[in-house]
Amino acid sequence: GLRDSKATVKEHKEILTSTLEEVARLRTLTERLLLLASQQELPRDEVDIETAAVEAMTLIVPLAQTRHIEVENNVRSMKVVGHQQSIVEVLCILLDNAIKYSPKKSRIVVESVQQAHAVEVRVVDQGPGVPPEEQAKIFERFYRADISRSKEKDEGHGLGLSLAKRLAEKMHGHLSVKSD
Repeated sequence: GLRDSKATVKEHKEILTSTLEEVARLRTLTERLLLLASQQELPRDEVDIETAAVEAMTLIVPLAQTRHIEVENNVRSMKVVGHQQSIVEVLCILLDNAIKYSPKKSRIVVESVQQAHAVEVRVVDQGPGVPPEEQAKIFERFYRADISRSKEKDEGHGLGLSLAKRLAEKMHGHLSVKSD
């Protein structure tokens, strides 16, 4: 941009904006890689799953709104032992994925169910689903599902679900996928 003496102020702003967006993407990638590589234990405490869900939705709903996707919160107040910020991060990753693969003007529901000795949180979307042969792979690092299933041009780096799984495991939880 600096080498082009004929560039307008508007063009310079576009270049800087694009550069800042790329820096943000690289920062996120770096942070996720460092977190995946970390052997550090997460401090665990009592967390209200509803509070964590509300925080995650507050962060992710603007993205859903750009695609006219409704996010419905059916998470009830239930206590779990975990790391608040990691639970929020896992929910953000799951919601981000659901938004990427959901058709415009659809609905995503986040709900909680009390199990015998655990709380199950579900993110249910109306996307195309995950074929059975890909379901085991979606939690692998750098794995990216078939791009044709999504209308998004930037699918990311294939680290989100791997990170979500790692964070869940660090809190003695687990992730699974159920797709029709």
